[in-house]
Amino acid sequence: MSVATSPPPGGATPAAAAPARVPAAEACPLCGAPLHPDQEWCLNCGAAARTRLAASPSWKSLIAALAVVVALALGVLAAALVSLSGGSSTTPAITRTVTSAAALTSTPATTPTTATSANGAATLGTSTTGAK
Repeated sequence: MSVATSPPPGGATPAAAAPARVPAAEACPLCGAPLHPDQEWCLNCGAAARTRLAASPSWKSLIAALAVVVALALGVLAAALVSLSGGSSTTPAITRTVTSAAALTSTPATTPTTATSANGAATLGTSTTGAK
């Protein structure tokens, strides 16, 4: 439906009656279908007409950092377990008993002796020898 306008009386065109700006119809960047001004997605192909989708995040650096942290934690755990177990480098304790010659001569020594009785049974006795 078109409306015809008549020229103003006097044949002069007023300056205030400039034609209104009509926005140019936009087209879908993918299929070229016309888009309405408030339309964000193409109704023909479904592509984003005015909406820009964010790129997917890169997980490579996060996974690499996590792998390094896990490796360091396992290394520290292994070192702690080796430290707690003590390893096989322990030396046995050596105990030395020192007796003096004076201690040996001052006390009588007892020596076990075995005697055989008349019936053939062995009896155990001790004999004392000492320094006189």
